Amino acid sequence: TSSNVSLTEDDLFDKFHFSLSLQQFSFKITNNKGESIEAHLVSAITSSTRRTDGSSTLRIRMGYFWILDHLHSDLPRRQRLVAHSWLPRSASYYSENDNYDILKGLVGQESSEKTVDSK
Repeated sequence: TSSNVSLTEDDLFDKFHFSLSLQQFSFKITNNKGESIEAHLVSAITSSTRRTDGSSTLRIRMGYFWILDHLHSDLPRRQRLVAHSWLPRSASYYSENDNYDILKGLVGQESSEKTVDSK
């Protein structure tokens, strides 16, 4: 025979918890002409929890990502950001003067946030 045991909120606890965070992941592919395509992912966190009642929770938090295209094209274009999340500045800002140093902007943003937090 099986008995139905009802667990109360006090009886529940986390049976298993897994958390993984990635500070920065970047890769760049370059051809023999020096053209490249690169992708960046900054500050991604995922976690999974299983509780004693069999329920589970999966959380994913992503910071910033972008794909930058430095490949030659015969078509005129101004923007080299192929895909991106919300970034500290607009995509058109980065296309001005072909200045795509987004990591530098993110590092500057983090250091100003730390300065504000420490006051």
